[in-house]
Amino acid sequence: MKKILKVMACALSLVMAASVCACSSGGTEQADGNLREITIWTGDSHSKNVIKGIVDEFNKEKGKELGVKLVYTVKEGDYAQTLDLAIASNQAPDMFGCFATQKYAENGDIIAINDLPGGQEYLDSVLDEEAKRTFVTTYDGKSYKVPYYVNTFGLAYNEDLFKECGIVDENGNAKAPETYAEFVEDAKKLTDASKNQYGFILPFKNTTSYSNFLNMTFSSKGTKGYDPVTGVYDYTVVEPAFEAMLQMKHDGSIYPGGDSIDNDMARAIFAEGQIGMIFTGSYDVAVFTSQFPAKCNWSVTALPTETKDEKYMQNSANSGGLVINKKTAEEVGGDVMLEIFKWYHSDEVLQELYEQGVSIPYNNEIIKRARVNKDVHPAWSIFGELRAISSVYPNEMPTDLEGTPAFKDIFKTNIWPEEGNMHELLVDLSNRSNAGIEKKFSVNENLKREDYIIPDYNTKR
Repeated sequence: MKKILKVMACALSLVMAASVCACSSGGTEQADGNLREITIWTGDSHSKNVIKGIVDEFNKEKGKELGVKLVYTVKEGDYAQTLDLAIASNQAPDMFGCFATQKYAENGDIIAINDLPGGQEYLDSVLDEEAKRTFVTTYDGKSYKVPYYVNTFGLAYNEDLFKECGIVDENGNAKAPETYAEFVEDAKKLTDASKNQYGFILPFKNTTSYSNFLNMTFSSKGTKGYDPVTGVYDYTVVEPAFEAMLQMKHDGSIYPGGDSIDNDMARAIFAEGQIGMIFTGSYDVAVFTSQFPAKCNWSVTALPTETKDEKYMQNSANSGGLVINKKTAEEVGGDVMLEIFKWYHSDEVLQELYEQGVSIPYNNEIIKRARVNKDVHPAWSIFGELRAISSVYPNEMPTDLEGTPAFKDIFKTNIWPEEGNMHELLVDLSNRSNAGIEKKFSVNENLKREDYIIPDYNTKR
C-alpha cells in the first residue's frame, strides 16, 4: 500500500509543491529576517478564516522571537488521502491535524510530546483523567496529541412552531421537551401532514442516524450498551429510547421518506421551517446561519432523558489539535516545536475560537470566562454551556462479531421495520458481543483488559 501511495504521490508532487515545499526538511529559511517557515495543515474549513488571523498575529510577535513563520493551510477534499500522499512522498507538513495518530506513530512519522524537551511537564499540566481515558492521544504509552476542541450535541427546535402549537412555558416562550414522553408528545402536536409539517426528522440515508438515540440512552443511563466498570455489553438499556422513536413512527410524527434523506437534506428541510425538532451538533450553528440559513427562530436544548430525576452526562466528541512531524523536530529543535504546539493549543487561542463561534474548547474553564461575539447565533452559547454536562464516551472493549450482524445492521433490518422482538435481538447482540471479547483477546496478546476497565466510572449528573 505504501508503494502505491508513493507512486501516486509522485504524480501529484508538482501540484502540491507550492503548499508543501518547506515541509520535508522542517521548513525553508526565508530572506526576510532568516525566518524558518513551519507549515501547518488541517482539514478544519469551519475555522479557516479565524485561525489564519490568529496565525498572522503569532507571526508578528512570537514567531519572530522563535525565528519562525507559520504557514497555515486548510486542505479541502479528501484530507486524509492528501496527507497520506504527502507523507509517502516525504513532503509532509511540519505540524498537522489527523485522526490516524496510531498509524503515524507506528511508522515513525510523528514525535511523542513526551520526547520533546519539557514535553512531559507540559502533558502533566493539560491531560486530566477524562482526557487520558477517552482522547486518542497515546500509542505505546506516549502522547502525541492533547485535547483541543469538542463537539457537543443536543436537540434543535423551531421556536415559532412550538409557539404556534401552544408548546410554551408560563411566559409564552417555546418549551423544549425534557423527557422521552414529552419528546414524543411534542412531536405529535407539531405534526400537520396537510401542511407538510412534521414534529421530527431523521436522515435514515446516513447509516448511523440511530446513534443519536444511543446518545439519548447515554444521557439517561450513563451507557450506550457497554459498561466501562465491568467491561460487559448489555444493549437492552437502549430499549426505552428506541421505543420512543418507534412511537413517533406510529404517530406519523417523523418526516416521511427518511431512507432518501441525508444529513444535509434534513438540515435544509429544518431550516425551511417545516420541522419541529432535529438532532444537532455544535457545528450546525454555522450550518443554520451560512450553509442553510434558517427561516425560523430556533434554539437548542439538552437531549431528552428517560426521566427528569435521573440524568447522566451527555455525549461529546473530541476533535482538532495537531501532531508534530518527527523530522521537523529533529532539524528545527524539539524545544521550538513544543513552543509552537503549546501556543496553538493554548487557552488564549481556544478562547478566541470560541468567542468567534468557531470551536468549543475542551477545557470548560475557558468557556466560563469567555464572552461570545454578539454577532454569533445565541444557540452557540447554549452548545458551549452543554460542555459542562458532557463527556466523551470511553473506549469500548474490542469485540469480534465474526461476521454476524452489528447494531447498525439490526437497526436497519429489524428495529426500524419492527421485524422480530427488539428485546430478544438486543440480548442476542449483547451475548455475541461478550463472546467476541474472548475471541478478540485470544488472538491478540497485545490487548490488555485493564486498558478498557474504569472501576470508578460514573457520569451521573
